[in-house]
Amino acid sequence: MRLCGFTDARRSRDGADGGIDVISNLAVAQVKTLAVPVGAPDVQRLRGAAHGATHALFYSASGYTVAAESYARTARVALFTLDNAGEVLPVNSYAQSLETNDDPSALAELESRASALRARVLSITTKAQSIGSTLVTVQAAVDSVSRSASSPTLAASTAALHEEHAPHIQRGLDRLAELIVALQQLTTDSPVDDLLREVDAALSAKDAVRAGIALEDAVRQNADIESQANELMSESGHVVNDVAQRIGVLVSAG
Repeated sequence: MRLCGFTDARRSRDGADGGIDVISNLAVAQVKTLAVPVGAPDVQRLRGAAHGATHALFYSASGYTVAAESYARTARVALFTLDNAGEVLPVNSYAQSLETNDDPSALAELESRASALRARVLSITTKAQSIGSTLVTVQAAVDSVSRSASSPTLAASTAALHEEHAPHIQRGLDRLAELIVALQQLTTDSPVDDLLREVDAALSAKDAVRAGIALEDAVRQNADIESQANELMSESGHVVNDVAQRIGVLVSAG
């Protein structure tokens, strides 16, 4: 597997792998040293045990039946043979593409997943920017209310409301500004951007494994960023609602 670019390949834990002997972040593999060719059921079990892995690889010391090769072709399982000297040979076209690391279907799938991730990254950035716009709008409303509060004809009861709510409004604005800065720091120069550039470079070089590894890293990093951003945006929403309600009270009071 490492020769195919899966440099993190390692043996799986005995007894808990569902027939999988070797695993990596992007692929799983099974090795059989039978006296007869591997049949379709064994290949089917590997595909089923792969649990959504990008690649499934099968290594056999005794070859494969026609049915096994037919199933592997439709289920996209890479078949390899191996001999006592340790030489590994690809049996089907999928295995050949993994050896050369330029499988067109894998590259297309990775490009599609990278595009979906870019859309998620853009969505977070857009939401963060919208909160910045909200702060400008809320600040304008606060300024308007403050001007009204300075009127010499302001009723005593209304002035008392201003004294009650104004400190809370200002604290809310200050907190909202802090949250916006935190969101900007989170979404600006994100490590996800660097990893997506690595994905693009690998795809341009038709290096599916390198692109896949970088993409998996990007997905994990973005999940963490999304989680933090959602917490910040949730708090921002609560702050905006509180400030807006207090402004509404003051506006209604005249």
